[in-house]
Amino acid sequence: MKKIVWDSRKFSVGHVELDTQNQQLVEMINSCIELSCLPDHSALSMMKCLIKMNNYAQHHFRCEEKILREMGYPLVNAHLELHAEYARKMGNLLQSADRDDLGEKIYEFLMQWFDQHILKEDMKYKPHMMNEEV
Repeated sequence: MKKIVWDSRKFSVGHVELDTQNQQLVEMINSCIELSCLPDHSALSMMKCLIKMNNYAQHHFRCEEKILREMGYPLVNAHLELHAEYARKMGNLLQSADRDDLGEKIYEFLMQWFDQHILKEDMKYKPHMMNEEV
């Protein structure tokens, strides 16, 4: 399974703290992906990896939400709903920990979340971070 290689030019949202947190999230995603590829991975080890990543993601969301509010980002409420959607989907994934295809499900979820949320949704606020007009 393919891991994510951090690329500041493509992934930066224009805010040092959020970029650092997103880079940390990428490292955690890669750790979960790497673990899911091991032939002898256990559901418990996968759960621990996901819980660690999810806890950090929740911390990141709180920081991001605060920054978006402070800068007056007009789509902040819609962005907060995306965070709530992530939490619901992650909860469902964590509940399915005993499934045989957990590694594959984790990979699909994390890659889709990275692509949809960080690369698409977070980029919507980048112009505001860069003090540009939308």
